[in-house]
Amino acid sequence: MSRSEVIVDRPGGRETRDPLFHSGCSNLANRYKNFASNWCGATIVLLLLLATVPARAAELVMYEQAGCPYCLQWDMEIGPGYPMSPEGARAPLRRQQLSDRSAANFTLRQPVTMTPTFVLIEDSREVGRITGYMGSDFFYVFLDDLLATLPNKEINGAKEPPIR
Repeated sequence: MSRSEVIVDRPGGRETRDPLFHSGCSNLANRYKNFASNWCGATIVLLLLLATVPARAAELVMYEQAGCPYCLQWDMEIGPGYPMSPEGARAPLRRQQLSDRSAANFTLRQPVTMTPTFVLIEDSREVGRITGYMGSDFFYVFLDDLLATLPNKEINGAKEPPIR
């Protein structure tokens, strides 16, 4: 019997209990305190978590700067709906300040000098870019052309749907 166990006399005989486990105020961590030390259980949990996370290799990086009128126009016309669009699902948006070069963890073909510039990144490399913003009529056409250069990848055993 460990220090945290108590003996409870019952009509059917004595019973050993963990007071933390059987108390009304115990939390989930106390109930499953031994599970965390179990390598097998931790490995299973990790594999289950990894299996449910979709693989996203592509992302769209938007270079912007304060006071850019075309960036503001993009924010009003495209920004609210982009995350819910098929393109947004295929290449989630990440915003990058033009002046912040330290945050880039990918390789560009050439430096970004204008805003907005949308750089499609896959596997830490630039696939292509859209320089400037010419309105909502053209943005998705140009972006669809860029996304068409990406190979269709399998996500959780299913092929990615084609864009539009």
